[in-house]
Amino acid sequence: MNSAGPPDLHRTKTMKNYFKATTRSILPAAILLGIHSSASAGIVELKYKTYRDWDLVLPKESFARVSGDFRFPESSSSVFKTRLDGAALRVDKDGNGKMEAVIEGKGGLVTLRGKTPAGDKFLYALRFRKTNAGWIYAASGAALGMIDGQKVRIIDQNNNGRYDDYGADAMVIGQGRHATFLSRVINVRGKLYSIDVSTGGQSLTFEPYSGARGTLDMTTRFATKGKLLSAIVRSTDGTHSFNMVGGPIEIPAGHYELYQGKIGVGRNLVTFSKGGVAPIEVEPGAKRSVAFGEPVKIKFNYVRQPGRVIMAPQLVSYVGCAGEIYDSWTPFGGSPQFDVRDTKTGKQIALAIFGGT
Repeated sequence: MNSAGPPDLHRTKTMKNYFKATTRSILPAAILLGIHSSASAGIVELKYKTYRDWDLVLPKESFARVSGDFRFPESSSSVFKTRLDGAALRVDKDGNGKMEAVIEGKGGLVTLRGKTPAGDKFLYALRFRKTNAGWIYAASGAALGMIDGQKVRIIDQNNNGRYDDYGADAMVIGQGRHATFLSRVINVRGKLYSIDVSTGGQSLTFEPYSGARGTLDMTTRFATKGKLLSAIVRSTDGTHSFNMVGGPIEIPAGHYELYQGKIGVGRNLVTFSKGGVAPIEVEPGAKRSVAFGEPVKIKFNYVRQPGRVIMAPQLVSYVGCAGEIYDSWTPFGGSPQFDVRDTKTGKQIALAIFGGT
């Protein structure tokens, strides 16, 4: 028999009022900090994928020189030997001491197969290129997983066998090809997550980001007749990086810098970099919008010699409205013309025309 008796109505009413007051005090702080408590958390097992036809665009792709055996001590206990054989390169692809893979011509791809320090399977794909200075290589694979139904790929951009070099390695969120730097906070379908990647790239843990956040918009006011493919920003401490394509994006509050971006113009690809763009401050709970693109100003240098003035495309830079610098850029509407005149007489000395559209 339950002898607890009827509920204490006064106490129940008091507790309800307490919870109401507590909720009212918490909500403003949650709104200010942008805390979202409805997102999930968990551990993702990452699977390695080799890209035989490499099409990912990394923010700072780097090739290293082949100089001896391949060793990745923090990710693999295996040693993969190499040896020059005339103009070819031989590689021990399974760590057994036999160099059965032969790379000839301009380059090739090899997937190394060994063991992790714990005895599990280790895979690591390498792209090789032949240069005048010898053979060079770069990673040609990624650690792949899913968060909230969205694909996440981690790339060992600095080729050291580790996948947890934040600000140095690379990552792609979703189906796109353009990577950001590996970031401690990512935006997946509009939700912010803090992540932690294991050194060997076997797993990734994630949880809702609990810090202050704001919104950065780098697309609405981007004036270009081409297609914006990427606009990579990263925090000044190097720990956060985002591709700002697709509209306003929520990111952790803080100071960011434009790193680089790409615009597709027909079959051509135009790259832009920081140049004179000022640091971008994203304040908690605020929205920051930055204008890039046209109008583009032309800055140029020239070489002056007796009787002539030398001008060349490599001496010309194209500066966007925020101070960003464009490479391989040809302004729409025609080729740039440089009219060189005598300052005293006004007489035309030369007319330089280069760069077609």
